[in-house]
Parts: sequence; structure tokens; C-alpha cells
Amino acid sequence: MLDVHTRYEGHQLRITLAGELVLETAGDLHAELATVPAHVSGITLDCQQLTFLDSTGVSALLRLVRICKERGATLDIAGVQSDLHDALDVMGFFDLLPPK
Repeated sequence: MLDVHTRYEGHQLRITLAGELVLETAGDLHAELATVPAHVSGITLDCQQLTFLDSTGVSALLRLVRICKERGATLDIAGVQSDLHDALDVMGFFDLLPPK
């Protein structure tokens, strides 16, 4: 189960993920990303309540990185639990983030 909540603050978007970002739930995040307006200049992804992700979840996060780069938007990843942070760091995920 994955809950995806979005909150707009002007040109900024905060996406909060709660639960597991896996094969069965990645479509929920993809659906939200498809609705992000072009005027959004920055996205914060709040992962404080994200408990697990598999390779499909990592792919969904990479899709978000690609969207931000294509739009010239900033991306901030916040609240990643230490075990998930370590796994993403080993994969080089944080090196792919667009500059702030």
C-alpha cells in the first residue's frame, strides 16, 4: 500500500509518500507525476513515511528526477529513513539529482 499526497505552494510542489513504493504501487506515483503542472519550478519529495522500495520504486524515483531535469525544476528529497538512504546512496541515486 502506498499513499501519495500532493500539496502545492505557489510554484512549489510537495509530494509525500507513505508506505511501500513497489511494483504494485509505483503506478500511484506515476499517476500523480502525470498531473504536475508545467509551472512547477521545484518539487520536494517527503519520504519520511516511506518504509520500503524495490527496483520498480527506484525506477519511479528516477522518473521523477528525469521530469525535474527536463523542466529545469529543482528536486529535494527529504526524510529518507537511514536504511533506504543507504541503499539509494550505494546505487548513486543522489548523484543524479538536479542541482539546487
